[in-house]
Amino acid sequence: MSEPLIEVRDLVKEFPIKGSYLVRRQLGAVHAVDGITFDVHRGETFGIVGESGCGKSTTAIRRPGGTRSVTRSSAGGAPSR
Repeated sequence: MSEPLIEVRDLVKEFPIKGSYLVRRQLGAVHAVDGITFDVHRGETFGIVGESGCGKSTTAIRRPGGTRSVTRSSAGGAPSR
């Protein structure tokens, strides 16, 4: 099979939960996406379906051009490419 157009491995995205204006430290994190892996090859149709708030938009990668490879990300950071 040919090289994938999009390759995602172990995608993780966490959003920090921060304290109030007076308490500026991180209190925890919301796990929006945890360990998603998939490939999309030429000619395939790929859809992300799920309930409201399940991480569909967070998972969607919108970047024009070229092969994309995404690996593990941590809280507050962008996925490494």
